[in-house]
Amino acid sequence: MTDAAADTYDFSPPAPAQQRKLEIATSNSSGTVWSHSTQSLDSSQALRMLDVGGPSHFIAYCSVVRFLRQHLRVLSQRSFIVLATVPPNWQPDILQAAAKHALTPTNVMVTSYPDSGRRRDSDDEAIALLKRSRVLVFCSESWEPDPRLQIAVTQRLRIEVGSSEQFRSLSRLTNCGNLSDDLIEEIASAPSDYLDGVFRRNASATAAISRLRAVRPVSAPSRILPLHTNKGFGPASAWSRELHRDLQEYRLGKIPWADVDKGALLYGPPGTGKTSFALALARECDLHLVATSHAEWQGSKDGHLGSLLAAMRRSFAQAKNNAPSLLFIDELDSLGCRNDFTEYRDYQIQVVNGLLQAIDGIDGREGVIVLGACNDPNRVDPALTRSGRLERKIHFPLPDAETRLDILKHYFPSLSGDEMLPSVAGRLAGCTGADIERLSREARRAARASKRGVSMDDVIALLPSMSIPDEDDLFRVAVHEAGHAMLAAHLEVGTVVAVEIYDFENSFPPEGANWGRTVTRVQASGGFRSRGSMSDNIAMLLGGMIAEEIVFGDRTTSAGGSNESDLHSATRMATEMISMYGFGDSLAFNPGAVSEFDKGHLWRDTISRNQVNAVLSREHQRANQILSSSRPLLLAVALAIKANGRLLGSDLAKLMQPSEEPQEMFNA
Repeated sequence: MTDAAADTYDFSPPAPAQQRKLEIATSNSSGTVWSHSTQSLDSSQALRMLDVGGPSHFIAYCSVVRFLRQHLRVLSQRSFIVLATVPPNWQPDILQAAAKHALTPTNVMVTSYPDSGRRRDSDDEAIALLKRSRVLVFCSESWEPDPRLQIAVTQRLRIEVGSSEQFRSLSRLTNCGNLSDDLIEEIASAPSDYLDGVFRRNASATAAISRLRAVRPVSAPSRILPLHTNKGFGPASAWSRELHRDLQEYRLGKIPWADVDKGALLYGPPGTGKTSFALALARECDLHLVATSHAEWQGSKDGHLGSLLAAMRRSFAQAKNNAPSLLFIDELDSLGCRNDFTEYRDYQIQVVNGLLQAIDGIDGREGVIVLGACNDPNRVDPALTRSGRLERKIHFPLPDAETRLDILKHYFPSLSGDEMLPSVAGRLAGCTGADIERLSREARRAARASKRGVSMDDVIALLPSMSIPDEDDLFRVAVHEAGHAMLAAHLEVGTVVAVEIYDFENSFPPEGANWGRTVTRVQASGGFRSRGSMSDNIAMLLGGMIAEEIVFGDRTTSAGGSNESDLHSATRMATEMISMYGFGDSLAFNPGAVSEFDKGHLWRDTISRNQVNAVLSREHQRANQILSSSRPLLLAVALAIKANGRLLGSDLAKLMQPSEEPQEMFNA
């Protein structure tokens, strides 16, 4: 029992000089208004608390003290009414009792709603609360106070009850064994009074949790745990942990606001969880959330520029008045970039300038973190993403197979151990988090209609229909990928790491892949690209369709059809060569020929189109000559890919060595 529970207590016997204290104090002309110190608990004190109040009171006490430490600023004011929203599986009066224990003696009025111990009169209760200078109310999320109280409320905060560290400390104190993260999540979602049965002195908590599953009614809906930012959000998860730690140190006065990140730009396809991340981040970091968008500002009153800018300033003022807070601005790319404006140029420039001014603020914005969200970061004005503004760019990609599995476990906690769940995650390739959330709603709806809990059959019945490739399809995909891989190796475009194809039964594609992919590792070139290297890349991109033409005498639609396709990438690179880098017939700089916002521009620009087509045709012919001269090797590589499902770069190198007999290296 020597490990410290983060932000709670050190349960080893403390020396007086080592005791940590919570000090909440303010002063006026007559001196200290109120103050209180909560000393560290040694093992014997903690055990006495368990004996008196039980495990639920212990967790409540730890959580309340953590809450008080996090919100020293608002709780140090001379007058406040703070509403602390309690998780639905906890009774507010348990937190009320813990707070009274932690804050005795003070002149803070601590109460809760609803209070099962006595009858309340709403009018009298409102008057009583309004008469007190300092009021801390623990309440359910659905409770709406009397209108007079709503006006007087200083801040509505959320109290997180039962952290992983607190449950592990409780288990050590009661000698109930070690707890995994999954078990902690399970007990954290159960009603608080179940803790007394789980944490019995010298009994296994793991065994008790397994029995807990059995006593829950089968027909009862499985509760979806609150969304957390610590997993499932890729790079954003790591950033959220850093921000959470910095905010804790800022609240404790250990670091200045200057050391906390000021904001970030979240970007990625629709439905990848940008808004969900912002909501979860605000909840986990105990930040007041102000959520808005460009459309909301523009919809203010008559949409006049003055009305839009006024609405924008109100959002920032609301965030600043409730600091520490999180200001979330959705649809940030709809503001556009000042360099791209044509129509209504003056209006749009003033909107962007207004946002820049609001973000900087003449008097600063201490305590306000700004998050912007968009689908296309290239449409966001660069001035918004410089240091001190939205200084972090965080990508939200389509979830890969592992992330999809985490999302499924989140929405189907009762099925998290089912052996079929990884296969379901594989079959959801290309789906967003929003798509999986919709699937979970439909599965639970089907289960409710049958008056039972959700089952794996409910989930499988809702999986999107997909075309499972047959043997001929897989061989064609293998030929396509073999063309890419051989050209990448021959032209030294990059080091081939692996070539993969997917049968959607034993293997499933990651993000950005359909039935197959070639993974290459490109060495850093110092930021410069030569004409030859860009030409080699185009030839490699065209290699898949050329391989199909050589082997089958025809090709499929696999090389085109989307912005992620081979043809799109090759066309874009060829366009950049002739319009931006002077690798065509002209040295003129014409970046408008590569416009993501006007897809038809290249077709209307006849001169540019002809030059782009000439580049593509030249590289198509060169790639065709290379692969045609090595048709037996192309077939051998394709057969090896199909036979194994995956071909490592080292195996490809052996196949391409002239001295080898590649057909004998694999059993095709």
